[in-house]
Amino acid sequence: MKITISKREFNQFYVYNYYFGQRAIINNMRRLMGPTLAGVGLYLYLFTSIKESSALGFWSIVFILAYGLFYTVKPLIFVLALASTDETFEFEIEDDNLYIKDRLREDNINLIENKLEENKKYFFVKLKNNQIIFFPKEMLDKKTYSLFEKRIR
Repeated sequence: MKITISKREFNQFYVYNYYFGQRAIINNMRRLMGPTLAGVGLYLYLFTSIKESSALGFWSIVFILAYGLFYTVKPLIFVLALASTDETFEFEIEDDNLYIKDRLREDNINLIENKLEENKKYFFVKLKNNQIIFFPKEMLDKKTYSLFEKRIR
């Protein structure tokens, strides 16, 4: 099967995986920590006298506020910084192997060593070198979709 992953789909996968691709505690931390820190920093700046008592207190508040704002917009910064392009590749699943051919090379990925996983929107393979190859579920035909499901179970 031939599939094209657009830059937009790659960015959607990155954001989805950032917020929902880890354990529940990490997912909640990534969603809530930035706005919470920004709120605490803003509260300390507006309603306490810590900033006036010492320079260290003032700079601590500035740091908390800046870090909270950064942590809130971090996925947006990374999406804008990623140099992803549209990528077309062909793939095929046979037994315990995933054969992939893109514009540069061909590769054979062992699905026993590199586990095939799924979430709500994607099938993906985490490679040993921490790269991820993902396949949007809505782009797969029924035969390929069933092969992925069969391989996971």
